[in-house]
Amino acid sequence: LLELDRCQEELQRLSHERSAMQEWFAEEWNCVVKAMQSEQNEDVIYQLELHAYTLACLCNIWQDKVRLVIPHKTMDSSWGPTVEQLAWPRKWELSEMTMENEIDGEEEGESDEDDDEDQEDDGEEQELLEAVEMVALSDEFRNSY
Repeated sequence: LLELDRCQEELQRLSHERSAMQEWFAEEWNCVVKAMQSEQNEDVIYQLELHAYTLACLCNIWQDKVRLVIPHKTMDSSWGPTVEQLAWPRKWELSEMTMENEIDGEEEGESDEDDDEDQEDDGEEQELLEAVEMVALSDEFRNSY
């Protein structure tokens, strides 16, 4: 019974923290968007775009982690960025993984003598396919809400 009480208290704390995170993130996102719209200097806009990209990555991570935690007060389901803006970092992550695998494959050299290397390549391809499937599943789940 004591453990149940602790779990309920922790769930309540998590609920408050989730609400605070979402409120902070929405405010931070709105500030960055307004700053980009009002700024004239291209260098500053570029830095703001980098910050927006970092925030979008953070939002993807946070949303995935706290999806099952119900906020303690009624809140908009949006954290600030649109679905397209959240898809932007995921696309970059996928292209980075693809480029890393291509670079790794070139550095190792292509030798048909060792079957072990072929098996490693198959393992890397399998990991990449699994990553693509996970991103697609995550996007599908996100779009269902």
